[in-house]
Amino acid sequence: MKEYINDAINKYLNYSDPSAESSKSPDEEGHNKIPWHMPGHKRKAAPWGNDFHSDAFGHDLTEVPGMDDLHHPEEMIKQSMDEMTKVYKSFKSYYLVNGSTSGNLASIFACLEGMHKGTGKNGKESAKEKAIMIARNCHKSVFNSLILSGVKPVYIYPRVSDEISIDGQIDAEDIRSAIEKNSYLDIKCCIITSPTYEGIISDIEKISECLHEYNIPLIVDEAHGAHFPFYEEEGCGENSDVTVASKNTGCGENSDVTVVSKNTGCSKKNAANDDGDSTALYPRSALYKGADIVIQSLHKTLPCYTQTAVLHIAENAGVKGFGKEEIAEKVERYLRIFQTSSPSYIFLQAMEKCIAWCDENRNEFIKHFDRIRRFRDKFRESSFRNLRLFGAGDLTRLVIFVKGVTGKKASELLEEKTGVVVEMAGNDYLVFISTVMDRDEDFDRLIESLRILDELVDNESDESGSGSEEIFMVDTSEGSFQIKDAVGRRVTDYIYVYPPGIPIIAPYEIIEEKHVAEILHDIRCGYSVRSGKK
Repeated sequence: MKEYINDAINKYLNYSDPSAESSKSPDEEGHNKIPWHMPGHKRKAAPWGNDFHSDAFGHDLTEVPGMDDLHHPEEMIKQSMDEMTKVYKSFKSYYLVNGSTSGNLASIFACLEGMHKGTGKNGKESAKEKAIMIARNCHKSVFNSLILSGVKPVYIYPRVSDEISIDGQIDAEDIRSAIEKNSYLDIKCCIITSPTYEGIISDIEKISECLHEYNIPLIVDEAHGAHFPFYEEEGCGENSDVTVASKNTGCGENSDVTVVSKNTGCSKKNAANDDGDSTALYPRSALYKGADIVIQSLHKTLPCYTQTAVLHIAENAGVKGFGKEEIAEKVERYLRIFQTSSPSYIFLQAMEKCIAWCDENRNEFIKHFDRIRRFRDKFRESSFRNLRLFGAGDLTRLVIFVKGVTGKKASELLEEKTGVVVEMAGNDYLVFISTVMDRDEDFDRLIESLRILDELVDNESDESGSGSEEIFMVDTSEGSFQIKDAVGRRVTDYIYVYPPGIPIIAPYEIIEEKHVAEILHDIRCGYSVRSGKK
């Protein structure tokens, strides 16, 4: 991938050192580029001392001549995004400087405006009430679209298991059933999260086929799957949907727990143990499985800055009356609305370099997958008494169930005694994000830290729900109530634990006793329970 942004910025900075003598850094006309414009640091050393920020200031530019404009790209940014489409084999790809949140919002609003055809199979005009189909385990940014648009949601609930406490896949037949049940609504789009925070991958191909049958575009929040496209170098044929499987699939305390399901969206090349036993298949992006729009957070699983993300419009995107060209037009309009008018050039340069590196070093992703395989082997061989390793979907996402203490307590023990900080603590499990940047020594240290945790748990008592309980207010269609008094009322806000930011209760849903119990339990356990207003 040719780095147009990086080249342009480096060229500009070579001629624009504010502290240089004029004879040392002239531009093509023999003049210095001295900044009498934003940003206020003027690319000079930080006034509080020469630290990290001094280097950052020196590369922090704005839309000066030659630096293009993210919202109306014509030069280096356009060239870079054109290069990006080649890497991803997409119709259009866009840099996001406001994270996947901006991509989710822009995609939904693009469909709300662009989908002027109804949901019927014949694509006729519709005067029905607008609606958005939303997987119930979507990120809070998706639910914010309901607040901003006032559009009614049609919720799709992920499959659940009696054996594990995490949400499973979204099923295509559940989507079909919901469409038929809500035929009085004009469903403008469907958005799902795949992979989930825990690495669960839904069958995008079947879901997209179902939705397109009803003329509904599919948006996939693939924030946690930015690494997926870089397993594509071997090519993926039509029969690449293969069951994710592992050697030990028992659900005992010492097993590498595997939830097996067909067609989970994995590349056909597999990884093998040293003894030849097949262990897993590489995950495959929704971009190549029939999704119309895919949003990925680079910062979650790739070497890039927090807040960086990309949005792709698939090469085969579009439904009747809303083709890929119109999708691109509407998405660009709403990216201008939902993204800052002062985009960070540090972010832009970093995203370009990140994608270029990933594209040129796809073998590093294969090496990383091999490290994951070896880690899982070592975990299984360690015979932990209190820990179980989950294995499904994206096997690079390490989800470890804990027995005897809450996930929060386990995370605190890990950090205090070993220095390991987890991504998220669930009620009875921990989420560890592994990326291509992790090396063998990192996995070795993690195994040793888990051994320490396993011993520590033996000496800890289960303090689940022993904390204090605060007053928690919730907004309903009848006013604000304490959570205990809100049962049976329809909520107008969402309540969630962060991370991961997935609502426990969402707008238009009726509060049940189970919601109250879950919310109060999370509060007592010390989790950060929030609403849209607090």
